[in-house]
Amino acid sequence: GGHIPGSVNIPSKELPDQLPTLIEQYKQVPELFFHCALSQVRGPKAARRWSEALEYRDSARPLSQKVNILRGGFDEWQRKHKDNKTLVEAYEAEYWSGDY
Repeated sequence: GGHIPGSVNIPSKELPDQLPTLIEQYKQVPELFFHCALSQVRGPKAARRWSEALEYRDSARPLSQKVNILRGGFDEWQRKHKDNKTLVEAYEAEYWSGDY
């Protein structure tokens, strides 16, 4: 348990159908970070899908965003920043004590 303040959780299964709406909703955000637990599969795949959707967007409405992948995923983020309330909200230590 826990999350990065200001982050938006979109399950990877739901992303493809929501991409057009999400791109429009977040078009003013200049830089995005994608992640999953370890940022090895789902996070990078979501970042790739987002980047591809930006490329195929209507050329009359170009949009430039920097798309990043959070190295090490949330697992590493929470391990490094769990005690910093400005970087991790609603941290639940018991969630991270075993294998998830």
